[in-house]
Amino acid sequence: MIALFSCREDFEQNIAIPQTFNPELLGDYEGEVELVNGSVKGIVLDQQDNPITNAQVELNDNQTNTDEYGHFFFTNVPMNAQGTVVNVKVKDFQLGSKLFYPQADATENIEITLNRIESDDELSGLSAGDVTISGGITFTYPENAFLNKDGSLYDGSIFIRSTFTNESDDNFFKIIPGNFQAVDINNELVGLKAAQLLQITILDEDGLPLKINKETPVSLILPQDITEGMEAWYYSETEGLYTINTEREDQTINYKNSTSLLIAEAANTSGQLLTLKAADDTTLLENMEVQVLSNTQEVLFKGFSNDQGQVRFNKSTDETSRLGIVDACGQLVHNEDLVTNNTDMKLDQVSTKVVTGEVYTCEVNPSMQNVIRILQGNRMHYFYEDDSEFALTLQTCADGVAIIAALENSNDIANAESIDLDDVVSAIDLFTCEDPAINELRIFNLDTNEEYVYPITSTIGSTDQITSFTHYMQEGQEFKISFNGSVAGNYSAAPDHEIERIYDDAESLRLSGDADVFEVSRFGDMDNITIGSFEGTFENSTTTENINLRGSFNFYFQP
Repeated sequence: MIALFSCREDFEQNIAIPQTFNPELLGDYEGEVELVNGSVKGIVLDQQDNPITNAQVELNDNQTNTDEYGHFFFTNVPMNAQGTVVNVKVKDFQLGSKLFYPQADATENIEITLNRIESDDELSGLSAGDVTISGGITFTYPENAFLNKDGSLYDGSIFIRSTFTNESDDNFFKIIPGNFQAVDINNELVGLKAAQLLQITILDEDGLPLKINKETPVSLILPQDITEGMEAWYYSETEGLYTINTEREDQTINYKNSTSLLIAEAANTSGQLLTLKAADDTTLLENMEVQVLSNTQEVLFKGFSNDQGQVRFNKSTDETSRLGIVDACGQLVHNEDLVTNNTDMKLDQVSTKVVTGEVYTCEVNPSMQNVIRILQGNRMHYFYEDDSEFALTLQTCADGVAIIAALENSNDIANAESIDLDDVVSAIDLFTCEDPAINELRIFNLDTNEEYVYPITSTIGSTDQITSFTHYMQEGQEFKISFNGSVAGNYSAAPDHEIERIYDDAESLRLSGDADVFEVSRFGDMDNITIGSFEGTFENSTTTENINLRGSFNFYFQP
């Protein structure tokens, strides 16, 4: 994915701590704070990898929404290098949350997969009772158990939306909030080996969140006892950390104000910063998926490298951890035990290629503010460009094939270009629709505001020297226009161009002569487009009137 550049402007003035710790869940824990300025770009997906649009995304005091491709951006914001949290909320899904470790002046890549709500149960706010929620778990509550945000007693209908998942789910480790980090009973940071996840949202009749009354505790009764060695952990979305539930007896858990409850085993972990490089030992590898596993295959960390090739992860200190790295095509390129604290890693299986080109609209005008979508293997990548010209550093992957398209919006069908990155790749043209108006001459009458469009059916010359482009008599239309050159430039001087004829019998047009201005803005060949324009006053031999015209043309050379 393409980098978002950030700077350290006014860094010294950003003195606010990015987050405050939640004493209700984390007690006396005081986390480290190391302020850095950086940027974040991320994508929010459902469990089928479809982008989720218009989701609310929060990072500290900053808020935005995902765009039509599921992406969000935070540019040049203060964050905590010792742990920063992005939270995502959207209708029909549970909380999405990711803990990551930003580096100074870097753009971090975040992927958040949301867990869809499975069970939606209604109950009374004042009376006691119980209800079976997702996973067969019994939610038991006494009278006056729920409070409004301001702490007052709530007496209306309660809606409990829940989702239970476990490690047998293919997406289990993708949907877990945070990043498998917790605070234990001794206020020490530990890792978690997760086995089950319960996510609960408690809402009032207006869809607003409610709180649990501390004086009337709510309980969760699990269908079976928690496996020996496992504990129940609450999630704090403000810190991205879990805290142990000390009020548990066999299958019964005292439920506090937390959207997520994780059944997991604690593991001692430590952090490590790693920079990933391509086979040339120079190119930094961005957006590489990194997973750290315990020796029993539980995930201890899951994240992506930033635009500087860096990723800070957590590994076990109790046992040997295993490091897995996935390339841009979704292929595993590294899967070995972590035996050293190396800060750099060269991946010999990964090479890169810079692909350049330009993006055009359907009318073959340079397109600005583009989204370029690239499919490699089973992974889709998006690059956001503020100019029609682009230069993308892509990983070649196993088969080298990349399918590239430029999009105007998520509903458009773009003209996709399939290229083999193992070959020498010349500059490519991308169009924002499936059938762009290529090989066309457009004439605009400046006096009457009428426009005429004609096909260019042949070219005369070579890829080094275009002499003319033409359309011969068909339905009363014919033209021949020539310029003598092989580069983009100004061909306004009479010897350098000639408009030999533009005939359209249906419109009573018979034009010829020299233009006042004749320019070629782009000179191409069979694979790259030639674009130009002209303007001037021409006599219409049919009516003997002078007409002020502006013309534009585009074509691929046709041998």
